[in-house]
Amino acid sequence: MLRQHLGDIPYVGSIGNHDVGHWGNYQYYLEQRLNEAGISWRGDLGVNSHLSYHGLFIVLSGVGIRGDNHDSYIRDSLAVDDSMWRVVSWHRNHTKM
Repeated sequence: MLRQHLGDIPYVGSIGNHDVGHWGNYQYYLEQRLNEAGISWRGDLGVNSHLSYHGLFIVLSGVGIRGDNHDSYIRDSLAVDDSMWRVVSWHRNHTKM
């Protein structure tokens, strides 16, 4: 369905609470999409990872869902990048904010 609507536009995602049981499948498709677009990343994609795309630096975090040391991973990733635009993505319920 994503390919039908987005065509060849690359996309990324962070693991969410509803993704845990099937994350391996979701992560596989995210990896395939980035590979098709020639976009490389570092880390565990969607959990503790980062990448650059046309001057946009993206950090993907699974904070509170999967993985460890998210705060230091985010901080360290941002510290070594000087892109004008930087985005950190995670999936958490923000109702209490």
